[in-house]
Amino acid sequence: MDELTHYRAPFTIYVVWHPENKAGKIYAEAMYNAFCRNLSSPLMRALGIPVFFRFAPLPDTGVPLPLDVGESEYNAIVVLVEEQMTGDKIRWKPYIRELYQQSGGKSRLYPVAMDSFAMAFDPGQLNVSQFINLIGEEEMEAGIQELRSRLLHDFARLLYGIESVNEVDDLNTSPPVTLFISHAKVDGERLAIDFRDYINTHSKLKTFFDANDIRDASDFAKAIRTNVKNSAVVVFLSDQYTTREWCLIEVIVAKRNKSPLVVVNNLQKGERRSFPYLGNVPTMRYREGCFSEIVDLALYQALNNLYFQLKLNKEIELYQLSKKYRTYAIQNAPELFTYIDIKRITDELTAANDLKPVLVIYPDPPLGAEELKVLNDIDPHIDFITPSLFHTLN
Repeated sequence: MDELTHYRAPFTIYVVWHPENKAGKIYAEAMYNAFCRNLSSPLMRALGIPVFFRFAPLPDTGVPLPLDVGESEYNAIVVLVEEQMTGDKIRWKPYIRELYQQSGGKSRLYPVAMDSFAMAFDPGQLNVSQFINLIGEEEMEAGIQELRSRLLHDFARLLYGIESVNEVDDLNTSPPVTLFISHAKVDGERLAIDFRDYINTHSKLKTFFDANDIRDASDFAKAIRTNVKNSAVVVFLSDQYTTREWCLIEVIVAKRNKSPLVVVNNLQKGERRSFPYLGNVPTMRYREGCFSEIVDLALYQALNNLYFQLKLNKEIELYQLSKKYRTYAIQNAPELFTYIDIKRITDELTAANDLKPVLVIYPDPPLGAEELKVLNDIDPHIDFITPSLFHTLN
């Protein structure tokens, strides 16, 4: 390959806390597990977003290393503010103020209030942005869950290029992630309504709930398709779901447009035929009290799609793969459905007399040999590869 150019990471997360904040390390490691890789299950598929810690003071300054936001296209700076940081005003106040001054645009600072002392940290600076408030969260696991949920939404906003939830004065400002609730009315409507009401009560997300959210005199079919394309789709899979044509259309439209798609399995007796295009997506079993987990799963998938599209496009450019291949980046593992888009793209490039071999790039880890063999049985001339295997290319 040609000489590599300088690589600028697509998105980097920094977690900053005072070294005397005993809970800081626990929260920081939880954010690493959520957004980079789970330390207890390192081989599981993960987002892989770089997460760096800033807490250890340098001998000469008494504060951690500074940040270089220029090394990444997008940056999220999560500052865990509490009594020790607030009390260490001589060293930490200027350090956090410098971080605040670096934020803006594609770099954002997210202050987290871990106790009541946080609000007095730096009036006129951090208080410009509303803190992510963890005050009153008596159980640490509840605080970690709240922080993870808020950051999932805010990071999606950042990559979509929309202002932070914490910086929006008008709570009616449309968020970037709309949850499209796909369900069969005959046996899934009650659960879908409860989920919609939960979101409207407990989050700043927006929902799309079929006919109730379509304006009078609008084209119903067009409205459904448009909203599926612009949403993260949550499927409530009930016994009758796959017998309803519009439910299947919603899934196919989501797959065709690479919309984030998650499935909540609420089968009671079963289904006579499972719908094949509901595969290759995250799924979870419905149980009482799991609505917050459903929201997190949908937001996680939205962030997954946004991040990997950025990351893979940058790696295609970094390794200059387009000089030798017709490249096609996808945000999830390939499946037979992927061939629809591959054929469209390759037909367009062939018509333009671009006859280079086709290279489909998807996130790590690589698929197993048998699964790849099924894909290659359709067309053995298409190569499927992950970034960790780029070194195998000629």
